[in-house]
Amino acid sequence: AFCVVNGSFFYMPETPTRLPYALKVDGKVLTDGFGEDQYPDQKLMLELWEDRADIKPLSGADLYQSSAPDIIAGLTEEANKRAKYSVGRTFVGIQDQDSDGQFETLLILSTQTHTQSGAAKVLKDFGAEKVMMLDGGGSTQLVCQGHEYIATGRLIPQAIAVFSALPGGLVATLIEAPMKLTS
Repeated sequence: AFCVVNGSFFYMPETPTRLPYALKVDGKVLTDGFGEDQYPDQKLMLELWEDRADIKPLSGADLYQSSAPDIIAGLTEEANKRAKYSVGRTFVGIQDQDSDGQFETLLILSTQTHTQSGAAKVLKDFGAEKVMMLDGGGSTQLVCQGHEYIATGRLIPQAIAVFSALPGGLVATLIEAPMKLTS
């Protein structure tokens, strides 16, 4: 893997951990989560296909009816997970670079210290049209090519990995500081 970041929220006091929100891998729903009553109307799902992605509201029906082989759930940028505090954050965003109505670019942000709105703004400044919050705080991690940029002492039950698409080709790059975007 080129880079690996932590995934969605989990329940630390138990081993094995339970996941409060949905997770679908290779077409199989591993869990639809236990957190139905948590953050009502603020749960989202990141749907991943081979050639595109989407972020949509999460419901049981949407999870099971989605054709996406892989789905990870998270929260809206407004869900209060220590929103005003500058703590570790992991967010994902999607972008439609060729304006064909499909989001073919997935952006991932891991930061050691940011507010929720600040993390979402960074992704939007890079062109994300939709964003979703993953687990953060002490679970935030970023490992790229064997180097720990953001380390955690926690065991993380699931993660997102970015791989190179072509042998010898690189379709992911690590950006350590935001750049000013110009049009």
